[in-house]
Amino acid sequence: MDADLVVLSACDTGGGGKESGGEALSGLARNFFYAGARNLLVSHWEVPSLTTLELLVRTFEKLSRGGQTVADALRHSQLDIIKTGSYSHPKAWAGFTLVGHGG
Repeated sequence: MDADLVVLSACDTGGGGKESGGEALSGLARNFFYAGARNLLVSHWEVPSLTTLELLVRTFEKLSRGGQTVADALRHSQLDIIKTGSYSHPKAWAGFTLVGHGG
């Protein structure tokens, strides 16, 4: 696999559950690294679907314009969502983490 970014947005794809023995990443996420992914965008809890859609659309729009790393695009998208007011609670946007080199 030659992927700069893989998005795993199902509930708790970041891992840390009982089945992973408390490891930082789930087996699913870890296997994408083994397969060649350079960055993973993973979730750590159930995030509302509308907020997930909004966050991912904003992130990919920022990436498509160029000039931002994946980490910067995600951060700015999260800040944009906070400013909207309707999704400002951290449960709606803070569940996503970028793992990898962030580029």
